Amino acid sequence: YTNPNLTACKNLSTANAYYFLSSDIGSAPNPCFNISSDNITLDGRGHTVAGGGVLSYSTRNITIKNMTFSTTVPAGIYFIEVNDSLIKNVSISSNGRSLNLTGGTHNQLQSVSTANAVSGSTGIYISSSNTTLSDSSTSNYYGTVINASYVTLVNVNATAGSPTYIGLILYDQSNYTNLT
Repeated sequence: YTNPNLTACKNLSTANAYYFLSSDIGSAPNPCFNISSDNITLDGRGHTVAGGGVLSYSTRNITIKNMTFSTTVPAGIYFIEVNDSLIKNVSISSNGRSLNLTGGTHNQLQSVSTANAVSGSTGIYISSSNTTLSDSSTSNYYGTVINASYVTLVNVNATAGSPTYIGLILYDQSNYTNLT
C-alpha cells in the first residue's frame, strides 16, 4: 500500500499510483519529487512547492497537475526521455528553464504559465517531438524555446522579460496556430 497523501518531498516509485499534495511544501530539496516509475499522477490540488521541483527520467504516462512551483533551482519540472505524459494547470517560477522537456515524445502541456526575468532564464524548453503546448503563457528572459520536430502550439503567449530579448524561438518542423 502506498499512501497517496503527500505532505513532504518524496521519491515516487510505485507504478500506477495517484499521489496528491494536502499542503504546501516549503524549502524543498531538488528534486522535491523524483518520479521513477510509469503511470504516476502527481496532483497538487492547488498547493505550492517552494525550493525544489519534479524530475522524471525514462518514464511513460506521467501526469503533473494543479500546482505551483516557486524554485531557485534550474528547472521546476524536468522531464528527460519521458513519453505520453501530461503537464496541466501548472505555474512555475524558476532561475533556469522553468519547464524542460528533453527527449521523449507525445507529451502534452496544457494551461502552463511561467515567469522569471532572471538573466538567461527560459520559460518552457521543448526538445521532445510530437508535443503539444496549448493555452499557456511564458514571461521570461527567453519565453519559449522549441527545438524538436512536430511540436504543435495552440493559444500560446510567449513574451520576453525585456524588449531586447526573445519571446519565442522556433527550430525544426513544427505546427503553429494562434501565436501571440
